[in-house]
Amino acid sequence: MVGNSQGINVGPVNSSIVSLAVNVEEGLPRSRESALFVTLRNEGEKTVQSLFLSMSAPVGIQIIDPGDLFGSANRSHRTESLTPKQSMKFKLAIRTHEEFRAGTLTLDLLDSDPASRSANTHFRVEVNLRSYQRSI
Repeated sequence: MVGNSQGINVGPVNSSIVSLAVNVEEGLPRSRESALFVTLRNEGEKTVQSLFLSMSAPVGIQIIDPGDLFGSANRSHRTESLTPKQSMKFKLAIRTHEEFRAGTLTLDLLDSDPASRSANTHFRVEVNLRSYQRSI
């Protein structure tokens, strides 16, 4: 099981201000799954366009849709437009392999709008994950 962990980053992207928040919540006892919540929010006053969010898990972790049988170490999502104060929320899960002990979940937000002043810049959030056995 992976313990609770979180990360956030706020900064200028695509002529606005964007926040990216990540929250990992430990799962049920004896479960190998923990909930993963990701929120992308336009905190500014201008619409942002062409954002590309990618998630990379460390060795021994899979990113899955809750309850799915199979997952992968990488996930991505393209956002065409995010208006001022608009949020996008993703509910996923992470599944640990028995040998997983610790690692870093990395989320990168890329401004892929060629007309933007911040084009091709990355906005990163890193969340430290640690596995442990919880007694009942």
